[in-house]
Amino acid sequence: MSRMGRWWTRLGAILLGVVAITSTLPAAAAVAFADPAFRTTWQMGESVTPNFWGPLGNAGDARMEQYLYSGTNRSRLVQYFDKGRMERYDAVTDQPGTKVTSGLLAAELITGQIQIADDQFMPKTPPNIPVAGDANAPGVTYAALAGKAKSLLDPATSGIGNRISTGLTTDGDLAGGVLPANPGTTLAVFDAPTRHNVTRAFVDYRTRAGLTNIGYARSEPFVATFKVGGKDAEVIVQVFERRVLTYTASNRPEFQVEMGNIGQHYARWRYDGNSSQQPIVGTPPTATATAANTLAPTATVRATTVGATATPIAAATTGTRAATTRILTDMYNCDSFESQAESQAYLEMYPSDPSRLDANNNNVACENFRMFPVGMQNLTPIVRNPAGPVAGTTGVCPSGFPIKVIPGTRMYLAPGQARYVETPAFLCYTSMGAVEALGFMKTP
Repeated sequence: MSRMGRWWTRLGAILLGVVAITSTLPAAAAVAFADPAFRTTWQMGESVTPNFWGPLGNAGDARMEQYLYSGTNRSRLVQYFDKGRMERYDAVTDQPGTKVTSGLLAAELITGQIQIADDQFMPKTPPNIPVAGDANAPGVTYAALAGKAKSLLDPATSGIGNRISTGLTTDGDLAGGVLPANPGTTLAVFDAPTRHNVTRAFVDYRTRAGLTNIGYARSEPFVATFKVGGKDAEVIVQVFERRVLTYTASNRPEFQVEMGNIGQHYARWRYDGNSSQQPIVGTPPTATATAANTLAPTATVRATTVGATATPIAAATTGTRAATTRILTDMYNCDSFESQAESQAYLEMYPSDPSRLDANNNNVACENFRMFPVGMQNLTPIVRNPAGPVAGTTGVCPSGFPIKVIPGTRMYLAPGQARYVETPAFLCYTSMGAVEALGFMKTP
């Protein structure tokens, strides 16, 4: 993962890891946020969608986790919540400023790969923990998705307009059938970077919560029966890079889409319920630089909303791609893309150019990056809206562009509002009228 890339995920940073988590709650509930920046990120997420990380009382206390950076062991402050993990990545990189990042927990759980460095992973068998429903009740597990139901993780073809036709038994065996049409069953978007279909209900939720926070789909959606409050419930489930989303048609509309307790599940798996255990970190013989899955590379389609992708992509060599895997984030450089055309598509999506792909400011991305073969280029300059967005530096918007859009959301902030200063200046506009004309809403 690029050093600057994980900065973007401060809005999506999903309160992760600290103490052991029991079957329902952490062994020691937190009495405070582990870092003021974690509190800020938590509040920003709650303003987008309620219960995005879960209550502080269900979180673990502060914890230091080891992480390899530039070949040396470092320590970073983390905190685990019901819905995810927060990390202070700046402590690892020695870069100034507060950089809150989040882990790709769902992806690690289904692939059996714990990330211990930007480009290294430790193998660990996916857990027999239900992906949804009551803790320790029967239900489809992460282990089942990595085993019997692995076909759901394999790249798919676009099925937009169709309905979900795959179910899983409690043991993870595949079952057929077509479900009644509703937002939870109808496929509406195809995530090209990971080659998976997403249902309308999950697309709408992800648009509101932000792709930065949810990630691209890592599985096809499926239906299964889980215990919810001690009762059987038919639930539609889909695994994304950072979260697991569920849809329960029998719930009240505002609670039909919910997030699984990925933070709880991941902490139980990583630490085996032992709050004092430290994960092995370093370069042991069992470490690998290749993630378990090899889905389609990168950011050709980022049209739904801003976000990060964890899709593995091989490192550049002379004219080819090597087998080394790197993890992509919201900040890219030219070797993050499989072709110049992909980098140009990304610049079209984000004309503020936060990744500085258009070095000479001629509206063409990565035009001099010679590894891209002929036929994989798109040198048609983009047309930028004079109202924005443009990118600033170190959190400050350029003169004349004071309005900040919160990355990964449809919300914006004006000078003087709470959280304005700490919000990244990647998407700056001339006026509130300009952003509202584009469909953004002012943050309360």
